[in-house]
Amino acid sequence: MQQLPNSLENLSLDCFTLSDSDLSPLKKLPLKKLNLFDCDDLTGKMANHLPNTLISLAILQCPNINDAFIEALPRGLKSLKFNISQYLTTKGIKSLPNGLTTLELNCANLNKESINCLTDLPLKSLTLRGYTKRGRIELPCTLKNLTLVDCNDAIKKNITSLPPKLEKLTISTNDIRTISLERDSLVNLPPTLKVLTLKGNLTALCYPSLQELPTGLKKLTLINNKPPTKTSPLTKNVAPLSLSSMQAQSR
Repeated sequence: MQQLPNSLENLSLDCFTLSDSDLSPLKKLPLKKLNLFDCDDLTGKMANHLPNTLISLAILQCPNINDAFIEALPRGLKSLKFNISQYLTTKGIKSLPNGLTTLELNCANLNKESINCLTDLPLKSLTLRGYTKRGRIELPCTLKNLTLVDCNDAIKKNITSLPPKLEKLTISTNDIRTISLERDSLVNLPPTLKVLTLKGNLTALCYPSLQELPTGLKKLTLINNKPPTKTSPLTKNVAPLSLSSMQAQSR
């Protein structure tokens, strides 16, 4: 890697091969934000070369991230995002920097014990992608922003309650069938909620009255949600939520 300016605080690298010698110059930089893309060789103790000044780290399409890499991350990290975790285990999750407030995680290969370890972190924002395992999971009570993507029906079966101070909830591309505030603990929406987004889900939206939405809700987004087949027993006597019905109930 060519010599970089000593004043550099924000860096993005797109590379297919990356060695220890490539990363070592970063240790001397006052980096605060680092984005790494398509680094197949990024693994193990290579995180030792990351500067201690680092606050935000995004690792995207780097398939060989493992527990050793997580253990060597700078302890001052506040934000961490990575979308591939095939070699990550509960040991690695327990080794996450204990000051993290933002975490985006691909959960396809993680179990409930791994997810439940996140309650030990002071997280404010959490994105879980691809969690489909069975078993009840706990969410950090400190969360204000929660995003669930590609978790299918596991989110209804495994999440029994939402964080009490949640302000923003996004549920995207899941099979959640019906959403009824009368039946589903997942959508016992906390009164603190200000933003609710349901996007690209297989669902029939069932809100018997607008009074069941939090009174402080500021933004509601319903985009590309597809109802199950009309013959499905899950949707019997369930009327999808529409703008016309919302207007009628609000009069």
